[in-house]
Amino acid sequence: MSNGNLFLLVTNEFAKQTLDAVSFPVKIAIPDSLPETGDFSLGEAKIDIADEGRANGYADDEDRTAVLLREGQTQADDEDVEIFNAYKVDANDPLPEEGKTRRLGKFRKTLLQPFKRILSVELVWVKMEVDKPDFVLSDPILIKDMVVRIQVQFRACAKMFGKKITKIFTTELITLEARQLELALHTSGAKVSVLPSFTDVDVMLNFSMLGFAFTSQPGITSIVNKQLHKRGAFEILDLSSFEKGIPFSSSKLRVASIVIAPDQKGLIINMAMSVS
Repeated sequence: MSNGNLFLLVTNEFAKQTLDAVSFPVKIAIPDSLPETGDFSLGEAKIDIADEGRANGYADDEDRTAVLLREGQTQADDEDVEIFNAYKVDANDPLPEEGKTRRLGKFRKTLLQPFKRILSVELVWVKMEVDKPDFVLSDPILIKDMVVRIQVQFRACAKMFGKKITKIFTTELITLEARQLELALHTSGAKVSVLPSFTDVDVMLNFSMLGFAFTSQPGITSIVNKQLHKRGAFEILDLSSFEKGIPFSSSKLRVASIVIAPDQKGLIINMAMSVS
């Protein structure tokens, strides 16, 4: 057996033609399909009390039920009492607006810790649409100037007075501009694959529950990347089946392994060839 090397240059022009062949927008669903159990979660998220604090009215009957539970409760634990006392403040009191704002800030700080103990937010699914982007051939390959539309479903649960109140929220499509994606190149023998990683697709979620407005930022970038990495790298080139007979010889030419290196004009594919 003898070895040699062949070099192949993948130019930006060729890469652009390949990108033009892709049907956009590309749609990504995390997870691919939801399991039958209704309590599926991609992960928990931190919460904060929104600047406006109290929600403008109650979002639905579940919020009203939460308040009724409070008003009828006689044996609340300490953290429930803290929140209950906040509910007793009259939002229409005669205090000047400036005084209400200062008091609201105090409420937010006081209520955040007890709310964190009784309220949880879990991400259920993420759906993404990616428009045709630009790119830079490098290692990793940089997909840039992406317009990403993202939709999220999340579940908020409150446990209080021995009761559990659950609400499901689904956002509208949220448009993110100038986002980036890295495609890490992996080689194994004569095969080349890429592993995608988004750099910034985080969004702020807003919701109301228990008569208060909340925000949550669930770290969607890391959650999406984790799920994509579980799926593994996807193959873009396979030369393992390539073999070419050599004239006047019983030997054949095969690709033994591949090494990829960036170049000013694109990517150089260094193919170690074997003759056997």
